[in-house]
Amino acid sequence: MFRAGLFLICTLFLLTLKAQQPYLLSKKNDIQPIGNSLLLFEDIETNKSFEQLLQPDMQAKFEPSDGAVPNFNVTPSVIWVKMLFTTRETNTWCVEFGMPSAQDIAFYQVINNKPVIQKSGINTPGKERVLIGHRAIFELKLNKGDTVECYMRVKDVAPIRIIVKAGSMEQFFKQDHGVNFWHGAFFGIMLLMAIYNLFLFITNGNRVYIYYVFYVLFSSLFIAFFNGYVSLFSEWLLLPFIYLPTFAPAMFGLFGLLFTMEFLHTKKHAPRMHKTMIYFMSSIVIPLFISAFVSPHLGLILIQLYGLALSILSISVGIVVFRTGYRPAKFYLIGFGSYMTGLLCTISADFIGVNNEFITMYIFQAGAAVETVILSFAIGDKLNSANREKNIAQAKALEESQKNEKLIREQNITLEQKVKERTKELEEQKQVVEEKQNEIIDSIKYASRIQKALLPGDNAIHKDLKKLNKKNK
Repeated sequence: MFRAGLFLICTLFLLTLKAQQPYLLSKKNDIQPIGNSLLLFEDIETNKSFEQLLQPDMQAKFEPSDGAVPNFNVTPSVIWVKMLFTTRETNTWCVEFGMPSAQDIAFYQVINNKPVIQKSGINTPGKERVLIGHRAIFELKLNKGDTVECYMRVKDVAPIRIIVKAGSMEQFFKQDHGVNFWHGAFFGIMLLMAIYNLFLFITNGNRVYIYYVFYVLFSSLFIAFFNGYVSLFSEWLLLPFIYLPTFAPAMFGLFGLLFTMEFLHTKKHAPRMHKTMIYFMSSIVIPLFISAFVSPHLGLILIQLYGLALSILSISVGIVVFRTGYRPAKFYLIGFGSYMTGLLCTISADFIGVNNEFITMYIFQAGAAVETVILSFAIGDKLNSANREKNIAQAKALEESQKNEKLIREQNITLEQKVKERTKELEEQKQVVEEKQNEIIDSIKYASRIQKALLPGDNAIHKDLKKLNKKNK
């Protein structure tokens, strides 16, 4: 008898622990994650229907949430969320699932003994959604003083974080206005950076700028996907995100490494790590292949591991190059380090099950924003450094040219002086020769006169020869 009583008490105690208290909806409450008011069930077989879920044996499998933002990381399971809502006010109430990038999200509410289903997620065309937009928001039918039971079914290949929020439609639209404003500013900055670097690439042809353009574009696409904005794209643009979810993160990682190698001149400043990055880029096809042909969930887990390795590799190469004294590495470490730190925190949070919304949803974007601003300064500084080096080189070239010109002038003066001296010497030698020649000519003339004076003339000689000839005869 005692044992039966003790068992009944323990059973009632456990049922009390699992009892779900309704969440009170009020305009006075801020829109915050209500994970502590939820019950969760992980359908590993992924085959439970909503009708099956209402059976008592299935209801007993729901467990209380372990935090404001329960984190299931990458899982092939279907996650069912059970919610109870009540209110003392008359209003238009809504429920939001805070991960609009999830592939399939369904919201169930029983009205007049029939389940009413609202769908969202990137697999759901916009025309099939009750509330159009980038957020996964569902209309909640709730009258003043009533308590309603609702369910949500979530399936995704990406990490599943149960971020459920509830409030009035007016509150959601006010919040959405602020979120869209900051996201608009963020994407505007990213677009300007892409256009600016594209212009730099066109004007000077340096590959670092085109690498950065693709890095910014794929990074922006990934963040747009993360926040549900890709659901506003045309359906054909959604195909890579639906069928190859590893593509965008793999591409921004690839172009991030190409940018790193070119920006830091790793082939010169860190040759060993340069080879490591080449091997790393070559292996990026592995998670893409696995995601496309084996298992998208396994591909996402691998891309997370690649993201962790990329964070560590990027920061390490930045430190190595910085220690060589290369100035741009300082900006790289601050900017790219902020981005990779955010990525590292987000991925690590998924692996260890952190339930903090800022860490799991916004720290990555904050790091990306800081990185964009810092690297814009880095690129500007790199341009200034290039201009300074160009000016110094031009000044040196001008100085060398002036030195050469001075040397040529001095050599010309020296040559002219030597020519003058040589000409003078030749003139003096010519004068000496002419004087000698005149002396010789004078001597010849003088000898000729002496000769003429001493020797008889031609006529006398001819007469003497005739006389001699006559005598001989």
